[in-house]
Amino acid sequence: MTLFKAKQANSDPQLALLNLRLTPLTQNIPSPGEISMGRKLRTNFNVPCRQQPNRFNETIREQLQTMKQTQKEYHDRSCKDLQPLYTRSTSTRAKL
Repeated sequence: MTLFKAKQANSDPQLALLNLRLTPLTQNIPSPGEISMGRKLRTNFNVPCRQQPNRFNETIREQLQTMKQTQKEYHDRSCKDLQPLYTRSTSTRAKL
């Protein structure tokens, strides 16, 4: 349930945020809440059981890095370099 749906249904927005933080990223990568806490967390909705160890090993970290790298590559396709800032040679002062 998203925040918009929670607002429409007059339900608790904190519960919607909890569900969002506990939703796994992919089948092999645990949820952001589990990654940050380093352990399995309980939720109030049904999540399929995954055969995962409690500790997060290097393969999960590598998968997260590759996901971030591909996202960065897609973002960088449409980015442009910034123009240099214009600097004045004289200083300006405000009168009081």
